[in-house]
Amino acid sequence: MKKTLLLAAAMLSLVAGSAMAAGLDLSWDDCLATTAGGLNKTSLCTSNSGSSNCYGTYVLANNTPSNVVANDMVMDINTNGSTLPCWWNFTAAPRTTGISVAFITPCASNATDYWGSVTGGPFGGFAAQLYPSVPQRVRIVMTVAIDGNAPEAAPVPGGQETYSYTFTLKNTNSVGTCTGCLTSACLVLNRINVDLSANPPIELTSQDARNFVFWQGGAINAPGCPLAVPTTNKTWGSVKALYR
Repeated sequence: MKKTLLLAAAMLSLVAGSAMAAGLDLSWDDCLATTAGGLNKTSLCTSNSGSSNCYGTYVLANNTPSNVVANDMVMDINTNGSTLPCWWNFTAAPRTTGISVAFITPCASNATDYWGSVTGGPFGGFAAQLYPSVPQRVRIVMTVAIDGNAPEAAPVPGGQETYSYTFTLKNTNSVGTCTGCLTSACLVLNRINVDLSANPPIELTSQDARNFVFWQGGAINAPGCPLAVPTTNKTWGSVKALYR
């Protein structure tokens, strides 16, 4: 009987652990990340018009102990080669306007739209950074927050994908002298800090279903993206300072 009780307790512990999984998700075209859908995006790169949307979401283990007031995000783009092509260098002309980031939910799935439930909505911004020690990589740092004086929204539910941001990759300069649209790449959402109103932030660095997507089949270091290096709090502060 004692062994049976111990085994039952161990099984319950395993079940509870799997039900409390938390992490990051990234997907093209829709918010809900699955192992198949939304993994890869291809383009003929024959037009300077049009764009592709990539959605970053997160899953918390339990309902948050206090209301979410901000997200701080880091996404790395690793291109296939030894240098960063012109088309992927969002820090220099002509591709400084080749990307945008938004915090609304135009996707078709039923991911939790926490920002949309807040009176007045969110505000935020982003910046692109080169990574000298990894010359084929560009880093996108983002931050989004709500007005601290806004009425409190319902807590973020645990175990459900919650929308964080929309990353838009534009086709501008695909045709012309700025090469690189056909270069395969891997986009990795490697961190979201979920900032709370009355508790320490929840730091998410591991994947839920999948925290990476491909461009032009860019399965670098297949079957998945290479791990990105850790980020520091300086990253968050440098972006937030621009929007205070």
